[in-house]
Amino acid sequence: MEMLYRGVDCRTDEESGGKIRAKGDAEQLIFFAGDSTVMAGNELNTTDASSRNAMHGHNICSDQYTTTYVSFTTDRPTAEKLATNSGGTDGYIYVISAKALSELGIAYSSQEAQVNSHEFEVLVNLAGFDSLPQPAIIEKISITV
Repeated sequence: MEMLYRGVDCRTDEESGGKIRAKGDAEQLIFFAGDSTVMAGNELNTTDASSRNAMHGHNICSDQYTTTYVSFTTDRPTAEKLATNSGGTDGYIYVISAKALSELGIAYSSQEAQVNSHEFEVLVNLAGFDSLPQPAIIEKISITV
C-alpha cells in the first residue's frame, strides 16, 4: 500500500484544527465480560490488555474506545463517502504517504475488522504524537457536494 486516505467532514476537520488527531491516549485496552459492544469468544480479541484490543475497540466505536489509533482506508471512494457522510455534506480527503509514515516511525496496519469490513480500514497508531505530522500528508482535497 502506497497511499492511505482519510475522509473527514468539514465540521470535524474544523473542530480538530485541520489536523488528524487520535481521540484518546489508550494504546492498549482490556475488554471486560458483559461489554455488549465486543464480540467475545472469537479470535480477534485477547483476554489481557493488548494493542490488538485497542485496534478492535477503535474499529467497533472510536467514540466509546478512545485510543491512539486513527482510521484510514486504501480505497479513495470509501474516503469520499466518509468525508461527505454519503453525499450529505462537504468534506476533505487527506492523502497520506505510507512510506512517510514508516520514515516517521508511525506504525500502521490493516487487520480483520469486526465492523465495516467493506471500508478497507488501515489503522495508524499516533501514540506519542499530538497529531499526524505534516510531512506524512501529501494532499488535502476539498470535496463539495
